[in-house]
Amino acid sequence: DQSYAIRLSIEPIANAAGYLVFEVTVSIQTDLLDSHPMVDLIASGDRVISYSVDSEVDNWRANLGRKEAGADPLNLLEVGDGSVAILLGQHDAPTTKNMSKSDSLQLRLFGDFLEKGVIRTARPWVIFSLEGKAISREALDSLYQELEKRPLPLAT
Repeated sequence: DQSYAIRLSIEPIANAAGYLVFEVTVSIQTDLLDSHPMVDLIASGDRVISYSVDSEVDNWRANLGRKEAGADPLNLLEVGDGSVAILLGQHDAPTTKNMSKSDSLQLRLFGDFLEKGVIRTARPWVIFSLEGKAISREALDSLYQELEKRPLPLAT
């Protein structure tokens, strides 16, 4: 019915240290007056682990201690010997709902009221481990800091 428009852009960020990193930019817009559009990121595996950012990281969650505000920024899904991680930046974590189960990573982007003509954008990083290696917590922290330093994309 063409009431919604969704745009998906995938940009490779890094291919090093045993993992592949993609920035997935998701934009959503509606022509409806009263709507609550949402996009779910879902992956199944063996075990889900969600981390808050360390206290030494200069960011809104560490400084304010607002764990209840949204999803944790670092979300790891173990699959066999490898893993997949989804990192949420400081702009996306508070508006993302974590609906993960013990063996399924489920993150809901958006979901709040969206006014007609307004465009909402999220840009999680998706990291795939290579060579059957799990992504370490240290690597996730380092990648998170890179995500936070990356400038916000210009609307197109």
